[in-house]
Amino acid sequence: LLLAVKENKKHSLWQYKDIIAVLSPISVEEFAEFMAEENMQDIAWVAPYACRHQEIVAQMTHYGPVLPAGFASLFSSVESLERLLEENYDFIWQFFNKVDGKQEWAVKGLIDKTKAIKFFLSQLLANQEQKLSALSQGMRYFEEQKLKASADKALNQWLKKTFSELAQKLNCHAYDFYERRLLSKELIGKDTDMISNWAFLVMQENVDEFRLQINEANQTLVDYGLKFELSGPWPPYSFVPANKVKI
Repeated sequence: LLLAVKENKKHSLWQYKDIIAVLSPISVEEFAEFMAEENMQDIAWVAPYACRHQEIVAQMTHYGPVLPAGFASLFSSVESLERLLEENYDFIWQFFNKVDGKQEWAVKGLIDKTKAIKFFLSQLLANQEQKLSALSQGMRYFEEQKLKASADKALNQWLKKTFSELAQKLNCHAYDFYERRLLSKELIGKDTDMISNWAFLVMQENVDEFRLQINEANQTLVDYGLKFELSGPWPPYSFVPANKVKI
């Protein structure tokens, strides 16, 4: 069980039965500074602490299954922490057993919509070229606009089919799956749109085959402007049930 960390503080281990918590003591003054609204809303201020938190969580995964606490998880005393562990002991061990020997891998679907629409439109135009060439310039324009709408519809249908097929293949090598919220271009720092954001809990012995499925999919999708990005392994953040352990 991983708790909030402060970069310039030493971390200590605290044991409750057969659960180990990683702690970072913090004074009342530091607590007030840490939880101040202006600081928590300042990305430049928060980022070093959040990164350090992630580093500690990731380090602990080398020693056994981990239930990662959210960033800025703070307790008024060790006694309050002990009460939480006591009340949630059975669930915590259920979670440990679930994630033991497994890793979280993120799969993000990114699409260049302009390229994708152009690909589908070019196919439709090629199929209708003989009909279009016989039309007047004005009528041809209206027919091409209809084809553009058809290309957009065809793309959406194709995406649903592609997502379903790939998710099914990936799930064959995963223990669990979670669909995360989509992120904007600004947050991901890319020119492409995120249209899927998946998390898979993958057995360690299946990681190579899981990665191979992503690589094979990307080889067939490049002309469509679609790409799946794989990242990991991550601590199992996505698989901690919301509101189950109130940290």
